[in-house]
Amino acid sequence: MFGKLLKYDMKAIGRFWWILAVSVLGLSVAGSFALRLLLSNFNNEVFVLFNILAVLFLVICIFGMIASVSVIQIFVYIRFYKHFFSDEGYLTFTLPVSRMKLLTSKTVNALIWSLLQGALLTVCVLIFCIISPPAEGGFLINPVVFETIGALFAQVWESIGAWVIVYFLEGMVLVVGLQLFTISLTHFCITVGAVIAKKHKVLTAIGIYYLASMVLSFVSQIFFSLAVGGLGIGFSDFMGSMSIGEICLTVSVILLIVIAAVGAMVSVIFGTTLSQLERKLNLA
Repeated sequence: MFGKLLKYDMKAIGRFWWILAVSVLGLSVAGSFALRLLLSNFNNEVFVLFNILAVLFLVICIFGMIASVSVIQIFVYIRFYKHFFSDEGYLTFTLPVSRMKLLTSKTVNALIWSLLQGALLTVCVLIFCIISPPAEGGFLINPVVFETIGALFAQVWESIGAWVIVYFLEGMVLVVGLQLFTISLTHFCITVGAVIAKKHKVLTAIGIYYLASMVLSFVSQIFFSLAVGGLGIGFSDFMGSMSIGEICLTVSVILLIVIAAVGAMVSVIFGTTLSQLERKLNLA
């Protein structure tokens, strides 16, 4: 049943996402050529008006690509709200499936689309990197970009070796964890908004989300300041006495601790949201 729930959400959003993805890729290609022409004619006074138009078009393209992230998120979270806390919620909670599976399917669905949108924007950045720089001989792609990336990777590999792979894997896990944290926090805020508000539930959920974001931002800034101010110097001296292998191992352990902390917060928020759903909220 979990697979059917996930497939249902994926198909509903997928029909819309493919149109958005093609549009975003088109904007990235168009914006790349606009930036390329702008760089090629930047010092040419004859093309002043053209350069201004190119800048405006480039800004529109970049804004459209960034806005696509919010569009997908809004679409995903609207479905979460409608399926749980609107009139559709009565039908949702009568399905022969546990609320654990219902919430998990919504979380996995949101995670998949967040990762896909991140991958899409990464491709757009790569398109900008390989098309925007003017290439010698009028070629479409500038090979210098690939040469630079290859040289940088070779340099990092020479410095720390296979730890590059370890850091990459840990980084991917951390990215997934942070995405799950954002998704779980949003689901929690929507749920709390639906519980405490009889009217204007969406506005209440948005207000709770921004309040929670402000609190988390304030706490993280305090923690970062204390960590840098209180432990920064001592930690730097401690790391300075280590070998390269010991430093790499220490950094890897720190990343694992951060991943574990994020995972714990996700579990707490997810469990709290699930407990509210298990109480069979008043969906009126």
